[in-house]
Amino acid sequence: MTNVGRTIGGIVLFMSAMLLGVLIKSRQYTPTPEPVMQLKTGIIFRNTETLPPLTFTDQAGLNWTPKKIYGKWSLFFFGYSQCPSFCPEILEKMDLIGKNFSSNELECLFVSINPSYDSPKVLSNFLEQYPTPIRGLSGSSTSVNQLATFFKIHVEEAKGQVQHIEHASALVLVDPYGRPCGIFTELDDISQVIADIHTAQKQLRYTLFSTQDIA
Repeated sequence: MTNVGRTIGGIVLFMSAMLLGVLIKSRQYTPTPEPVMQLKTGIIFRNTETLPPLTFTDQAGLNWTPKKIYGKWSLFFFGYSQCPSFCPEILEKMDLIGKNFSSNELECLFVSINPSYDSPKVLSNFLEQYPTPIRGLSGSSTSVNQLATFFKIHVEEAKGQVQHIEHASALVLVDPYGRPCGIFTELDDISQVIADIHTAQKQLRYTLFSTQDIA
């Protein structure tokens, strides 16, 4: 093999390793086929599909549908209240992110992957420890799985009181039209995540609109 061949082969192996690392870090996140930009903490992409018309219940006992987030950016995380350390760590990061945006600019949402245990009351008690308002969503297992599938986020189905459920570590950014447009998996540097969210908002060039414009 020539030196050029070895160099090309090395580059291919390096890129493959990098891609594998991203997939492992995001815990079986399926990449979108239309990426727009690779960021330091994730990727942003264009998407024409809006969130499916599913119904959940938030921690106040109120019905929630995707139309509730139209007109502003949203950040989703899938987890469960009994998670021993992983979910609280991610939610602490989400709390820090939320502090840098007004509630009209960005809403943070926590979707329970164990809805049979995470009732609205349980979610309310669990989420009240975070200063940033985080909307907790509980629904049927079918709705949770459909939403996770739509986001291309891996979650393991579980029922009742459990200590470990495998799920993605990613935060999903949704645009004001209800379309997923970003995935963030490198969350150690919160200031960089915040900068990347701002970059996504600028790069995708979406114009905010009133929820009254939504039929």
